Amino acid sequence: MIESRSRDAQPRARKVPRAEATPDERDRSGKEERFAVVKLRFEIPPGGLYFRVSKNFPEGVVEVMADHVLPGRRMLVEMQLAGPKTSEMIRGLEREPGVVSVSPVPTPGPIKRVRMITRTPPFILVSRDLEVLIRFPRFIQDGVFTIEVASRVSQLRKLIQGLRRVYVAVDVVRFGRDRMRTYPPTLTPYQDALLHMALGAGYFDVPRRITLTGLATRMGKSKSSLSRRLAIVEKKLAESAVAAR
Repeated sequence: MIESRSRDAQPRARKVPRAEATPDERDRSGKEERFAVVKLRFEIPPGGLYFRVSKNFPEGVVEVMADHVLPGRRMLVEMQLAGPKTSEMIRGLEREPGVVSVSPVPTPGPIKRVRMITRTPPFILVSRDLEVLIRFPRFIQDGVFTIEVASRVSQLRKLIQGLRRVYVAVDVVRFGRDRMRTYPPTLTPYQDALLHMALGAGYFDVPRRITLTGLATRMGKSKSSLSRRLAIVEKKLAESAVAAR
């Protein structure tokens, strides 16, 4: 005799099979490779793209916001410049080796934005061959590139090896499995410029390369006014970091 199923009995849930990893997502032992995010910092060799302008204006910060690879190993790049001498930095970019053209983009506030056509830097070529994602923004200051990369661990190792064959020094600043960057809240153009100027001057370095008094003098602001405005920026950044957890 076949027993009838109770009215309240629920059918057993079917276990959904996990999608199998592709061969490219497995390491040599057959296990699935984990993805990771790594933050890298490397020195631009003398004569390399952006070396001269970043060394001539060590307090300036170049932030690469977007780029697009063009035929013939060239790139269209959009970047913004922050620091005490952004106009001079733009003129310096025009004289950089490998720069084809520089077109300023009208923007409000002290931060300058430009679009350029340049030769493709070696780290872009290496990352493209390895199918590694380099996140935006990317930063250049005082002859040093700082980038954040996401990929499989094996590909990240190959990327670091490839970069060390081209650049003077490649340092792994941070390595993690999860997302690393938390984008800051919306800052006003002035607050964004203030943050970049303070970073470029070394105010947030440990130990600090410039005091609050020195930074205020350089920017032509009173010490109390600058302290209050920096506190507002720091508060927004702290709230953003906590909210992103």
